[in-house]
Amino acid sequence: MASDFWMIPFSPSEVQEAIEVAMRTGATFVDLFAEYRRTKSISFKNSNVERVHNGREIGVGIREVFGNKVSYAYTDDLSVESLISIAKAASAMGSDFGLNKYISFRVQPVKLEGNIIPPETIETEQKIAVLA
Repeated sequence: MASDFWMIPFSPSEVQEAIEVAMRTGATFVDLFAEYRRTKSISFKNSNVERVHNGREIGVGIREVFGNKVSYAYTDDLSVESLISIAKAASAMGSDFGLNKYISFRVQPVKLEGNIIPPETIETEQKIAVLA
């Protein structure tokens, strides 16, 4: 069974680089937020199992403060390039150059590895057993 323990996938120097990118545009405060959350749930209706859900949320965000303005950018792409990219995006939103701007960007979908089994092909009893 996989461990629920997770560590941020960036080295201290990579985190420092992202902070420096943010500070170069005038941020007075910067913090990074990393998240790894597993969710499991079973929904019942009339005493019958209606839905079984097992999920995972993973990502990293950066918040930058520019005086009385705060900007935040988030990604689920855990590459160093993406970390630097969201630092730049948050900087552009919060600095005077990005005043009243909204920046939206998408990363490439995550490539799934291993044997992928479509959830609809698995019996509800099997799903419940996995969550128990």
